Amino acid sequence: MTTSHEGRTVRQEVAANVRAQAADARISVRALAAKVGMDYSAMLRRTRAQMDFTASEVVAVADALGVDASALMPQPRAQDKAVAS
Repeated sequence: MTTSHEGRTVRQEVAANVRAQAADARISVRALAAKVGMDYSAMLRRTRAQMDFTASEVVAVADALGVDASALMPQPRAQDKAVAS
């Protein structure tokens, strides 16, 4: 499994970002699932990092939350940005 920064997997990072954005939008996981047309238990597994979000699910969730899909993806670390420059 691919790891991101802070030792978390990409799956864990995306799940954490979805939960954080949903909390900021004051929308429950159940309501988010309904907005994107996903079964609640499927959304729950994804937000608990038990399953990966597909790319199309990330886009649908981002649309439902009113954010860009990149806000749900792991963000590069400062040292990664420095290396890329």
